[in-house]
Amino acid sequence: MKKLLLISGSPRGRNSSARRIALQFITGMQQRGNFEVEEFICAEHNLHPCKGCLYCWKNEAGRCVQQDDMTQLMESYLAADIVAWAFPNYFYGMPSTVKMVLERLLPIEYPGLEETEPGCTKHFRRYDLSQKQALLLVTCGFYNRKNNTEAIETQFGYYYGDRCEKVICTEGELFRHDFMRAYTLPYLKTLEKAGAEYADGAISEETRKALETPMLELERYLAFTNTNALLRGKEETDAQFRLREAKALMQLMALTYIPGDTAGQRLVLEIELTDRDYTCQLLMQDGKCIVQEPSEPFHLKVQAPMQFFRPKQTLEDALRGKGSRNAVDLETLVALTQRCAKTGKPKTMRFGDK
Repeated sequence: MKKLLLISGSPRGRNSSARRIALQFITGMQQRGNFEVEEFICAEHNLHPCKGCLYCWKNEAGRCVQQDDMTQLMESYLAADIVAWAFPNYFYGMPSTVKMVLERLLPIEYPGLEETEPGCTKHFRRYDLSQKQALLLVTCGFYNRKNNTEAIETQFGYYYGDRCEKVICTEGELFRHDFMRAYTLPYLKTLEKAGAEYADGAISEETRKALETPMLELERYLAFTNTNALLRGKEETDAQFRLREAKALMQLMALTYIPGDTAGQRLVLEIELTDRDYTCQLLMQDGKCIVQEPSEPFHLKVQAPMQFFRPKQTLEDALRGKGSRNAVDLETLVALTQRCAKTGKPKTMRFGDK
């Protein structure tokens, strides 16, 4: 049995998107191999930065002068066959939590230097870690990997060489919103497949290409992030902000539209948010879904409070095939709208209290 150590380095701890993709990748690995998995969530431990005192170089045992949870992590790190680092990209690099842990690995090195290639040197290793494999699982909120994650990839490449497999997930903000699961769910399933292939020896080029393909095209991802970045204005009243919040939710719902078998049809879904005094129409035509003011006959009208349109099914439930009957999302509403359009009989459905 191989030992796998997962170092979850996000300040968000258990709620991290990076941790979510790491666990999905590891789930795939466990389908093909026998792994003993240990997780170290940095945000839940007592850790301190390296003091730079070099005490660990001055004693034969290579112990750090600080007595914190890094002692436990170092033992697990040395015992692991595979070390998986999972964290978000912060300011074109790793979060301070991860950098702190990485620097505290200094006791692994000796102060002496050796030449690795002409003109290049590195420290001697206190331990033989030549067989240890590494996984780098990084999320970032940007659309692009270029001019974004190179510093992280380069640093881990220097440290682990060709023993480090890298999975960089752009558009990471999508994972924080379960109603975007129409896009994130297929990606997570591909991650699981990649984990299984990695356990078998190597991630295939086909799977790697799928992981590097954006979940949303640039225009729609910009629309998603900019709509989702909802900040209250200084002069904005409660009523004004609540209305803008309602409009933003409808715009986000429209972005989750996938034409499927509705392509070639013109469908009108009218939504009345009964607790926000706001009504709009979602017009689906030519493979697109746009939000408009009520201006034409609808096929289906749904009257409900705003909470009704938030997802009832989490991404974890969707991955496990659970809770789908409770998932009220755009896909469900589009199917009902399509049914009304086929019968030619408009329908109004009401949920909750006004």
